[in-house]
Amino acid sequence: MRDRLNRCNVTKYFANSQFIISLLMVMTTYCLGRGAARAAGLALAMAAALKAFPVLLAAYLVCRGRWRALLWMVLFGGIIGVLTVSGMGMASFSFLRSITLTTSRHSLGISGFFSISSMVSRPFWDGFERLSPLMDIARRAAGAGGELSLFALTVLATAGAATDSGWRSFSLWVVAMILLSPIAEPHYLVMLMVPFAWIADAAARGEADRRTIYAAIISYLLAFLRYPLSLLQHYGLGSAGFYLAANNFWFLVIVFAYLAAYSLATSERRAWQDVLPPASADLMRAAG
Repeated sequence: MRDRLNRCNVTKYFANSQFIISLLMVMTTYCLGRGAARAAGLALAMAAALKAFPVLLAAYLVCRGRWRALLWMVLFGGIIGVLTVSGMGMASFSFLRSITLTTSRHSLGISGFFSISSMVSRPFWDGFERLSPLMDIARRAAGAGGELSLFALTVLATAGAATDSGWRSFSLWVVAMILLSPIAEPHYLVMLMVPFAWIADAAARGEADRRTIYAAIISYLLAFLRYPLSLLQHYGLGSAGFYLAANNFWFLVIVFAYLAAYSLATSERRAWQDVLPPASADLMRAAG
């Protein structure tokens, strides 16, 4: 019985739906690249049906003017929703009860979580058993401000680009999607395979600058920091304060991944401004 429970726990940890979402995102780029807007919309609708946060990729479609794919995403999402409700009944809305849990201190206070809401909330809670109403409003406002700032930065970086060659804008939205999710757990990082693959492709073609490559390498290496940290902790090396700070390394992983994707997404625009004459560059900047 114990062996069966252990196998169930292993399956739950490793066979997570983020692998399927990663596959659906790859299918989305494949279909969009071949003009199959209907199939791309279906892939995104299925991803959003598995987890709510992939719906943020609809913002990518808006930024890129992929209106047909966005329409199909909405239509297929509605069909999936109707079929789910008709088959499961009101139990389909049971996920709404988890909203209170995912936004609670119990969830956001876990050091392994690295969403913006988690990273902003934990300093407010540090040393306090309960926040005053005013402090809690400040915490929520700071979290919302951080999320809106990241969303606006991502929109500005992707909406003004002429073309999305090498899926640079899509890669940036994948990383932003993880940061903007209510709870970003370590196994969410498997979805970084998508931007890492496009960054590596751009580097192989000589289209990625050094800061993009270095930021991606740092992010990739930091993702494996759990193993040496566990080894140090096993032998009792390091203070409690060291491990308290080190437990936030997941956030550094996603931050460097965002910096790499942002640098790649904006490199095409920078290259155009270097090549075009000043008057043309000003016109392009005004049009963007």
